[in-house]
Amino acid sequence: MPQSATAPKTGRWSTTLNISKAMNPVDYKLEEFARYCLSSGDSSARAWVFSDGPPFPLSDGTRSFSAPDSKLSIHLVDQYHGRTPHLVNLNTLTRGPDVQIGFRPFVVLDSNVVSYVDRFFRGKLEPEPSEAVRRFVSFLFDNNVDPTPVFYYIESLSKTDRERWRGFASLFAETHLALQTLDRDLFRETGRLASSLERRETQVRFHGAEDASHLIGSYLDSISPDNARTESGSVSLSYAALLKVALMRVAGPRSLADRFNELGDYMASHLGAVLGMERFAAVLHWAAPERFAKMIPPLQKGMSATKFFGKLGSTAWDLYLGRMPEQLGRFVSPASSDGAEAVCDLYYVATGEDALAELIRHRTIELLVQHADSKASSKVVGQLSTPFEDHMSPDELADFARRTGEHDRLLMATASQRTSLSGPALDDLVSDLESQVVAACRS
Repeated sequence: MPQSATAPKTGRWSTTLNISKAMNPVDYKLEEFARYCLSSGDSSARAWVFSDGPPFPLSDGTRSFSAPDSKLSIHLVDQYHGRTPHLVNLNTLTRGPDVQIGFRPFVVLDSNVVSYVDRFFRGKLEPEPSEAVRRFVSFLFDNNVDPTPVFYYIESLSKTDRERWRGFASLFAETHLALQTLDRDLFRETGRLASSLERRETQVRFHGAEDASHLIGSYLDSISPDNARTESGSVSLSYAALLKVALMRVAGPRSLADRFNELGDYMASHLGAVLGMERFAAVLHWAAPERFAKMIPPLQKGMSATKFFGKLGSTAWDLYLGRMPEQLGRFVSPASSDGAEAVCDLYYVATGEDALAELIRHRTIELLVQHADSKASSKVVGQLSTPFEDHMSPDELADFARRTGEHDRLLMATASQRTSLSGPALDDLVSDLESQVVAACRS
């Protein structure tokens, strides 16, 4: 469903940023953006730099929602790590950085969480997981966080024909509208799930629809199969990378730094893109294969190649979900109605997968650059080294950082010359890698 009409913004604050002191990996893109704004006079472009600042709701970082005796935990992952977005645009560059900005928090639900929420609203969920979902939903209401099932729609549409997809997607869309229009006071006081007629009518009017059914239909019509196929292509690229990661673990003993650099070279030469999250997952897989087996099972003789492919395919979609906050952050938010200089949409991830939450909570969104043409938008995302500290001594970690850092600078220097592999060429590469996996399972 579209964003909520009833809780589009939960706060605003003054933001001050001295970009001359922002000397870090963000520096290059930030200075490049500043030069662009000053030379072009583009007042619509904006950059959001995440750093320390005044606290605001959701600034406590990643949290989990569970219940006693329940196996379900819903993890709300904060890849901003509680940091405040600071605005850089033409106005702040020419008139000073002290401006008022607004923000809207959204949470992207993974497909399992969408299913749990749907069953919760339909009264078809067992008591223990129901309590975990209730706590999660209550948190969203208390902090005016707007949930979005956009990931579920893209993933499911990429795997089936549109007519069949529309049948079951409309049921989840109805649940999402019910969630947006729930009588929150009644829910807090009694736990009852009942729509507020006023909220429902406001939502319909906000989007210019005739009624709730028309609103749901219009939204589902707006989801393009072409876009789902495009996103599925990026997932296939991730899947190919994961196949290579698994094969490299059984290729013979080498240092983590050597493997990391070799994987970067392979991605650059064969995939046309160096995928940061997949390389991060690779190090964890090589260093502690059993710990992260739920994401990348250790490849071994006698295992089912078909099941292995299915698991890696699911993991590729999980990694796509982990990237959605910065991907959705490419788009310029609608203007604020209360005089704020700009509005920052903050996207979080909600997942029931423990291993995925563990992986993506170590990512850090540092910078989002937004242009009216989203194709020109860019971002800077980092990775915390915390998980590596369990598997490397301080000296080993320092050596790993030095050797891989030098190598990555060489890869970055040629990044503009690469084009991501796609279409039949990507299909052929995947087939070749899968053949190697089948051989490894037999040998």
